[in-house]
Amino acid sequence: MLGSALLLCTVAASAQDQGGRSQEESTKAFLAHKRDAQQRRSGKLGDLADFGQVNAIVKAARLTPPSPRFVTDDATRSALNDAFLVDVAQTLSIYGLQAGDLRRSAEASTALVQAAAAHIRGGATVGQEALLADTVVIGHVSGTDEAEQLDDGASSSVSVVVDQVLKGKVKVGDTLKLRRTSGKLPDGRRLSASDEDPLANGASVALLASRSRYEKELAPQGGSARCPGCVVEVVPVFLVNGQSLVPTGGYPTATTLDALTAATK
Repeated sequence: MLGSALLLCTVAASAQDQGGRSQEESTKAFLAHKRDAQQRRSGKLGDLADFGQVNAIVKAARLTPPSPRFVTDDATRSALNDAFLVDVAQTLSIYGLQAGDLRRSAEASTALVQAAAAHIRGGATVGQEALLADTVVIGHVSGTDEAEQLDDGASSSVSVVVDQVLKGKVKVGDTLKLRRTSGKLPDGRRLSASDEDPLANGASVALLASRSRYEKELAPQGGSARCPGCVVEVVPVFLVNGQSLVPTGGYPTATTLDALTAATK
């Protein structure tokens, strides 16, 4: 799917004894890795001035900081909290949310910041994921290319014809190209992501997707122009069964079409 870093789980795994390292040493190594990853990601954010404003808004929000039980000193807790807040701000920016979106109202700001935080922690509701998605549609699968290489780090494409637009700058009849990790590599090897189930041609699906994240994190220079319909999933595709939306890819939460429609209003 999206590969969101689950901060608390990652910290816990990093802090376990690895090769004789102490929990303190492992936590320091995790923080160093996190700083490097955030620095690399910052180069993909585009408008850094706007990101600075988003970051300030996130810092002012009353988010519950990560507090692993094994971390006992205040300095390390503070460093973990700072890293988490940067993750939240970067997530908002990668998904195309700007400072103006957060300033529309206190309610909107709180909802978006909480949605990004929950997304990172792996506990977001479908409604929160819909807030982060810039494209939410009902459509049908028209084909899968298991070996489409676009120099964007993905291995395959699933084409989805839009039947109903709930959110986004698309229209009925447009074809979205859902880029996926699973697929065939040029050398013949096959990649299989656990959160990407195969989708049958003709299947009716609900897609919560992000064009912004595709453009900022996956597409090479000029690549987004070469694939104007390319998107990535915010959460795994739902299969539409009447009013029921059935999760795929191990996603834990089912929902309904009415609930998804309400979440995009």
